[in-house]
This record gives sequence, C-alpha cells and structure tokens, in this order.
Amino acid sequence: SRGQQADFVFMLRASVAWQRGDLKRKRGSWARVFYEATGTVFAEADHENSLDHDFQAGGQRRWGRLAAALEGRYRFLSGATPDLGDRVERQEYGTRLGASYDLSGRTFLEAGARWTGVDYQDKFYADYDEWAAEGFAGYELSGRTRIAAGAAVGQLKVEGTAPQDFQQALVKVTRASTGALGLTGRAGAEFRQMERGDEVTPVFAVAADWEPIADGTRVSAEGFRETVASGALGGETYLRT
Repeated sequence: SRGQQADFVFMLRASVAWQRGDLKRKRGSWARVFYEATGTVFAEADHENSLDHDFQAGGQRRWGRLAAALEGRYRFLSGATPDLGDRVERQEYGTRLGASYDLSGRTFLEAGARWTGVDYQDKFYADYDEWAAEGFAGYELSGRTRIAAGAAVGQLKVEGTAPQDFQQALVKVTRASTGALGLTGRAGAEFRQMERGDEVTPVFAVAADWEPIADGTRVSAEGFRETVASGALGGETYLRT
C-alpha cells in the first residue's frame, strides 16, 4: 500500500519436453523430462529484468502389481511471493519417491516420501526445507476412478529456528483423464506442533482437467490450501489458498 510503482511487463516463455509411456493414467511405466525458461522484461525498471528456469524429470517402472516412481524438480525464480510482497530471487528444490501395490483387482496400497527446499539469494530471508512421508489404502471404484484414505507425517525446518512437526489425516480421489474429465484431489486436517503452540488446519488440493479434443486441447483448473514457511518471519508460517 506504500510506494506503489507502475510499469509495463513483457514475458516470453519457451519450453521443451520429452515423454513416453502411460502419462495419462500413470498406472504403467512412464518417463518424462521437461524444461521451461521464462524471460521477464520491464519497460522502465530494467534492473528487475530476469530469466527464470524450471527443470523437471521423473519416471515410473511397473513390475506386475508393484510400481515405483521417482520425480525431481529444480526452479530458479525471481517473482514476488505472498509472504515477502516483493520480487526476490530464490532456488526451489523438490523430490518425491512413491510406490503402489495392487493387493487384488480392486484394493491397493500406496506409500511415498517427499522433500522440498527453498534457498533465498538474499541473506536477510530464512531458508527452509521440509520432508514428509505418507501411506494410503484404497479401493478402485472403476477402471478410471480410485479412492483412498491415509495419513502423513513430516517436519519443517526453518533456518535458525526450532523444527515444526506435523501430521495429516487425508482422503484422496483420483480419476484418470482418458479423453474426458480428469480429477485428482485430496483433503483432510493438519496437526502442527510449533513453539507458540499447536495448530489444527484444514488442507486440500484439487486439480481437474478436461480434454474436449483427445490429444489436442486441454482445459485445466486447480485449487489448494496449504501451510507454507515464512521467509521474512523466522519460525512463522502462513496459509496460502
């Protein structure tokens, strides 16, 4: 609300990808490598010009009833964040390991672990990393729709502060997008232990996509509510919706 400035901003984005296998249903084996570069140019504040990078790679291998997947992502970003309210350069890392096992024609088990980290280029902001592990038991309603219930545990570590432990009780639904409406969603409650006390927060993440023309046109939308570490206030978190 103070010191506002106006400018024209031009953005140019280019991407390249290689992929193969069952990327729509993700039930079988698949592999994917993706890179995207985004150039941002300011008409007046040229000192804010930037070039961002987004690199992703991952794959899954299936052996009969068992499937294992590994995915990683690296991003160099320079845009504003809800927490800091200003453009700031940062590096974001992430990796995820997952496995699923079909107990029968309808029931299945899933387990996974993930790690994310943020490294700010400005020394005045607090870097952080977070890990979590989760497990689910589910039932296949049809060849395209699955529902599962499970739980997750994890820890958030912000530089210079005490760790925050958290647990989540979750339900998730997956509907494969094979030529029609696809949906992936999870919702539940998060229980977080912090220095100032315990907190209970509803969390969710929903993503939907629709293909009116198979392999030609896709319309997608997503919504979420999550707890994120603050880079400006060490040891604090905020809700991003």
